[in-house]
Amino acid sequence: MRKNVLIITRYFPPGGGIGAFRAAKFVKYLPNYGWDPYVISLPQKRQNQLLPSDIDETQYSSIANIPKKRFYVDVLAPSLNKSLGDLRRIPPLLKCLPQIVRENDIDIIFHTAPPFYTLPAVSLLSDRLEIPYIFDLRDPWYISKSIFNSSKSVSNPPWSYFNRAMEYISIRKSSKITTATREMKDQYQKEYPEYSDKFVSIPNGYDPDDYDIDYSKSEKEADINLIYPGKFRDNMEGFLQAYHRLNNDVDIRLIHYGNEENELTRKFYNRSRELDLSDTITMRGYADFEEIVKEIYNSDVGLVVTRKDDPTHVPQKTFDYIACDTPILALGPKGGELDQILKPFEFAFRTSHENIDEIESILKFFVNNGPKTLGTQKMRQQYTRQSATEQLSGLLNNEIK
Repeated sequence: MRKNVLIITRYFPPGGGIGAFRAAKFVKYLPNYGWDPYVISLPQKRQNQLLPSDIDETQYSSIANIPKKRFYVDVLAPSLNKSLGDLRRIPPLLKCLPQIVRENDIDIIFHTAPPFYTLPAVSLLSDRLEIPYIFDLRDPWYISKSIFNSSKSVSNPPWSYFNRAMEYISIRKSSKITTATREMKDQYQKEYPEYSDKFVSIPNGYDPDDYDIDYSKSEKEADINLIYPGKFRDNMEGFLQAYHRLNNDVDIRLIHYGNEENELTRKFYNRSRELDLSDTITMRGYADFEEIVKEIYNSDVGLVVTRKDDPTHVPQKTFDYIACDTPILALGPKGGELDQILKPFEFAFRTSHENIDEIESILKFFVNNGPKTLGTQKMRQQYTRQSATEQLSGLLNNEIK
């Protein structure tokens, strides 16, 4: 007998950028496990208004099948402030939910965040509707106070109290909470030991269908080609210094896809010019996903950079490289989630953002040894979207028994 799950998300294809990935892939594969997904999202026009200006909202437009049925729930009034818009979305969301649940025989609700502020309201309503409710954290909520020291939850005590209270209500009223990383799950279990059994980690990953692309090996632009799709971060000095050192002896090239107008990306390019590295960096601008994947297949090394001091952060490009079997140089905190994911792979190396000597040493290893693979197919398989969806399906089944 097939079952129905209602998935609540802010973003969903077409459009939505990287924020649409997780929900979209669950929607694609849940029917394989006996679940028919129904989706509530913002209307397409509103999604595009809320996306940052440096996001190409069409880049990931083909990542999901169309769900069986889709509902659009807008905010009460126009607002380009995300937090305010999320609060304004609560009344219309609560108004439509009972009818959607009743008319479509919904068995369980799966609610992915951010945004966070709709979580407590929907958790309370699901309790009244007597329907299991699981919410999914792609990023940490209140516990991020210990990671992002400049956040509102630290600088403004009333705001901090509000977030803490809303997070607690959501956790207490939920059936289960899924997190996108094990590190995030561990942090929440420490923060809420009385609810530790509610937390389950379901990692992100890659969909093999997205990487089944015909490509031919192109002529290399240098002895070693690195690739980096996306915006740069505010912790690239160590990498640039190591790259500068190596550039004196090795023909090396960094291929970058992204928006050069992004503030941090401009900072990266300004600094690279100061170090006389401009001729060794190729800016490709925005490109469709297929072109980027072809370039990843043709590159020697994929570069990953996490947010500084955030052990929960795993950029999606990590899974792009795993999918393409491309060796990885990762800059991130020791012992964090990214470190744990990469450890089993023979040719994936992590070091800190500031460790110039080790970054240089890793790059030299790639130059001298030229590994053509990341690791075995078995290790890569554990990060497929099918595997994650199978885990979610088991969780959904357990909650409706």
